Amino acid sequence: MRCERAEDTSHALKLNNEGKLIGFVLACVGVVVVVVVVVVVVVVVVVAVVVVVVVVVVVVVVVVGNQRETQWDSTS
Repeated sequence: MRCERAEDTSHALKLNNEGKLIGFVLACVGVVVVVVVVVVVVVVVVVAVVVVVVVVVVVVVVVVGNQRETQWDSTS
């Protein structure tokens, strides 16, 4: 009886250690997934900001260019 209980206990400890290892691996995978998602979100936000800035600069250049052309046309 005692031998069987000792084997059961060691088997339970092995399962517990495997469970801890699996939990640790899942936690690490979760952290990696969160980090990847955060990096992707940051990259998307940065790209969006750059696109908005480029569009604003292009619009300003076009508007200023058109105003200068109309001023030159009206003065000549």
